[in-house]
Amino acid sequence: MIKLKRTAAALAAALFLGMSATNALAQDAGCESDEAKQMSFLAGNWNVESRFRVSRNPEKWETTTGKSVVEDFFPGCVWKEEFTGTRDGKPLRVIGLFGFSNITGNLQHAWSHSQHGILTFYEGRMVGDEIVFSSQLSVRGTVFNFRKVIKRTGEGFDARTERSTDGGKTWDTGWFLSYNKAGSKS
Repeated sequence: MIKLKRTAAALAAALFLGMSATNALAQDAGCESDEAKQMSFLAGNWNVESRFRVSRNPEKWETTTGKSVVEDFFPGCVWKEEFTGTRDGKPLRVIGLFGFSNITGNLQHAWSHSQHGILTFYEGRMVGDEIVFSSQLSVRGTVFNFRKVIKRTGEGFDARTERSTDGGKTWDTGWFLSYNKAGSKS
């Protein structure tokens, strides 16, 4: 099941990238949309405060700082994030893509980071003033629900990643990120 989900996620991400070979082709294909533009506030150069749960028992958190650049990769359609920082005293790099599927009607997010290397694919929607992305993974018979929640703030945005093992009844937050425009006062 794990290999199937990973293969499906990798295939979806490859198709996501491969279907938009050039900016002009992407726009000709109807890529630009008002729905995708809901994520335009993500674009910019960011100073990021990262608060990551290192362990659950005993509960231990690590606070570090990093940098993020989010670019309008296909204008009005797809944004690319490159984050650099540290986690557990080791370098951490994150690559992410944000877009909108005019096929499913959902916002989409695919990302991976240098410490786990897996590619995670989320779909989501605006819920009030937050973008809520969700995904599901089965590991050795346990189903994990994941979500990434992004909320716009005065000088940027906050994000958190959460997981649930009880079908979404309760959520356990593992990572908080606060993005502030580089050069702004936090």
